[in-house]
Amino acid sequence: MCTCSFLNIFKGLNCIGLVEQYDGYTEEEYDVQTEDGYILKLHRISGSPPSPKHAGKPIVYLQHGLFGSSDFQVALGPEHALNAGYDIWMGNVRGNAYSKRHVNYTADRDSEFWNFSKDEMAVIDDPKFIDVVLEKTGQDKLTYIGYSMGTTLSYILLFENPEYNDKMKLVVSIAPVAYFTLPFKLPVYAVLAAAPVLQTFAALNQIDQILPQSKIIRVLGKEICTSELGKIFCGSFLTTITALPEILAYTPAGTSRHTVLHYYQMIKTRDFRKYDLGILSNKEKYGLATPPSCDLSKITSPQAIFYSESDLYVSVKDANKLKKKKLKNVAFETAPDRYNDLDYLWATDAYEELYFAILKTISEISAQFAILKDLVLKFTDTNITQVRSQQQLKVLSDGSAVLDFVTEEYDLQTEDGYILKLHRISGSPLSPKRAGKPVIYLQHCLAGSTDVYVALGLKHSLAFLLADAGYDVWLGNVRGNTYSKRHVKYTADRDSEFWNFSIDEMAVIDVPKFIDVVLEKTGQKKLTYIGFSMGTTLSYILLSEKPEYNDKIKLVVSMAPIAYFIHPLKLPAYAILAVTEAIRALSSVTQINQLYPQSNILHMLSKKICSGILGTILCKNMIKMIASPERLNFTALPDLLAHTPAGSSLNTWVHYYQIVTTGELKKFDFGASSNEVKYGSAKPPNYDLSKITSPQAMFYSDIDIFSSIQAATTLKKKLKNVVAFEAAPKGYNHMDFVWANDAYEEVYLAILKIIASNP
Repeated sequence: MCTCSFLNIFKGLNCIGLVEQYDGYTEEEYDVQTEDGYILKLHRISGSPPSPKHAGKPIVYLQHGLFGSSDFQVALGPEHALNAGYDIWMGNVRGNAYSKRHVNYTADRDSEFWNFSKDEMAVIDDPKFIDVVLEKTGQDKLTYIGYSMGTTLSYILLFENPEYNDKMKLVVSIAPVAYFTLPFKLPVYAVLAAAPVLQTFAALNQIDQILPQSKIIRVLGKEICTSELGKIFCGSFLTTITALPEILAYTPAGTSRHTVLHYYQMIKTRDFRKYDLGILSNKEKYGLATPPSCDLSKITSPQAIFYSESDLYVSVKDANKLKKKKLKNVAFETAPDRYNDLDYLWATDAYEELYFAILKTISEISAQFAILKDLVLKFTDTNITQVRSQQQLKVLSDGSAVLDFVTEEYDLQTEDGYILKLHRISGSPLSPKRAGKPVIYLQHCLAGSTDVYVALGLKHSLAFLLADAGYDVWLGNVRGNTYSKRHVKYTADRDSEFWNFSIDEMAVIDVPKFIDVVLEKTGQKKLTYIGFSMGTTLSYILLSEKPEYNDKIKLVVSMAPIAYFIHPLKLPAYAILAVTEAIRALSSVTQINQLYPQSNILHMLSKKICSGILGTILCKNMIKMIASPERLNFTALPDLLAHTPAGSSLNTWVHYYQIVTTGELKKFDFGASSNEVKYGSAKPPNYDLSKITSPQAMFYSDIDIFSSIQAATTLKKKLKNVVAFEAAPKGYNHMDFVWANDAYEEVYLAILKIIASNP
């Protein structure tokens, strides 16, 4: 899970940003993978100023319309949206602006990606979203609110998978779309006339996607609707005219050609049926020459329908026909006569005219459900204890959103095709966001991620403390970790080519890309670089390979610096080396490309094992290899291990193995023949640290498993401009720099002081 607001090319904000721009609203974002390989975005608003985030809130799931996305529900801000104490989840079905990723196909290149209609959205995407929502919240049921196509999906889902009726407290249908009855509205006739022509044209020209999100639409909307004549045209909407260009930044959000064609088939046949693939394919898929109709009598969950006289697509007759299909209707309400299709979402008076009635219906059903549930519990088991699993650790923007920190997220593409995550904390309660703040860039450790700098929360995490101290904090995720496992050509889970990198590529490609973007976004010329463990190694390689970056760095702060290993090493370090060498040998047979990825198993095992008395003793002894148990909040350990390790390539570990065994900081050793091709020599060259001219501040400790005092001293002698060489408290181990409860007092205050003295 990553829950940061990243910049949108149209307005500057995506769904996360649209929510978090309003104080006190907390938003989360999840990537959900379907059984057929689509990677979908699921958004959540778990708290608001009137109703802060807490466990046990009633759940409402919102499903967008055709060409829509979760932005539909939030684009006009809190005063025009549902805001009544619910835990809100919003799904983005395959093919819209948020859900254009697949494990095998690329949306922009592969027509196979677009081989879906409403059927797949309804029977694969929607149930996946619902299952994830119920799993994450620990609840049994939710309220489903669908708009336009979102209603169609609910009917197909509940017909095809009737067991999902038991997971619904209530289904609210806004502008319900299932049937089209004669006489049609004029736009429906237009669809009937145009669809065959457009379908033929699209098929001939391999147009798979219809109406994707477009900057052109926003620009046109702004230009047209702000002119005097344009205001007359745009004024036909009930939305504020000034908001319309911003709405058009997010709408339409795209879908497949087959989805639109599916609606055309429904209009033409005047029947609610599955997608028509053609006679031969229908026989193969359905066992019939024509696709079967949807049997809505299988829908048993309570239904509330909201329709309008003026809806361009859904007539009163259509809504009535749906109502008569043996649905368990608890409400059948009409919106104001003037309401058109999009007014349900965009009208400035939608709250008073529509949403209030929806909230009232949900509240009544929830009350009835609560009474029924209470009766069932009382008559089945008088000693029931509800146990909720501890919430997963809130990292980066999720944790920071709860604490009113301002967070952003960026996707960066490197020159060799990796798509990396860059996080930002630009404001805090003590230091609100503003232009011109001094910039600090944080680089994580081996098998780490940006989570290491935020995992311990407000009082103990370096990123939050820096944000409170008035800095603009940026955090990069190098290729191969949990946040940066995407590539324009390769898939991390399938292609070994994805993992063909070591420390070298991270240092000379990823980190300079991060630095350039940070400086570009902030408009500044220099930043302070803070690295921990491998994050320090990357800085040394970067500044020796690309010495021009010395001019972009005010100061490099190295916590647990790693460049040299002085023997004898600590015993656990030898063990890790032995394991790495064994895995390297094994990888030639079994194709092991990734080591120590993020794992739910670690989280689960630590939670189970480390909670008992004997288990606590065992876990303290194990953790003692890398951290000081006495400095660690031991109850937080399962949550720390939910996010650490976060994975890296086998070659990265092998590279460190090579540095240890040779005693030199040098480039990756490919073997004599490959080295000749790449480097022009049988052995890889050493990095020339004499090229590093930027100021260096080093923080080391006496019992660090990886970075000894001798190794730190050797490094100090190689660097020209060391402005600080500080020892952490006696007994500090490697991970204590980011995990210790006393790191603020013992290390971070000194770091803040040194940064302030090197402006």
